[in-house]
Amino acid sequence: MKPMSDLENQYENKEADARIYEVAYLLVPTIPGEEVPAIYGNLKELVASLDGESIADEMPRQIQLAYKMTKVIQNIPHKFDTAYFGWMKFAMDPEKVVELKKKLDLDTQIIRFLIMKTVKENTI
Repeated sequence: MKPMSDLENQYENKEADARIYEVAYLLVPTIPGEEVPAIYGNLKELVASLDGESIADEMPRQIQLAYKMTKVIQNIPHKFDTAYFGWMKFAMDPEKVVELKKKLDLDTQIIRFLIMKTVKENTI
C-alpha cells in the first residue's frame, strides 16, 4: 500500500469531519412565485459559502399548513396558513452548522426551519 500524500490526507480528514444534514424550511407565502427560485438559490449559496456540499434538494412549493404559524417581522406578528416548503440535504462540518443556524434564524423570509442529522443515501 502506497503512503498518502499530504493533500490526500487533508481530503480524507475533511471527508471524515463532515457530517450529513438535512434542513427543511417554510418560506413566507407573501413572496411572489417568480422570486422563490432566487431565494432557493440563495439558500444553496449560503450552504456552499459555509463549505457545505449539496447532496440533494427540492425547489420550495406552496403548501397548506396544518395550523396557523406566526412569524414576527419588524416587531409585527404575522399569521400564515400557507407557506413554501423546501428541503436540502448536504454534508458540512458540525461547527459550521451552528453558523448556518444563526444565519437562518435572522432570515425574515423563513417562518420556521429544522436542521437534522441524517445519512447519505441513494437519492435517485
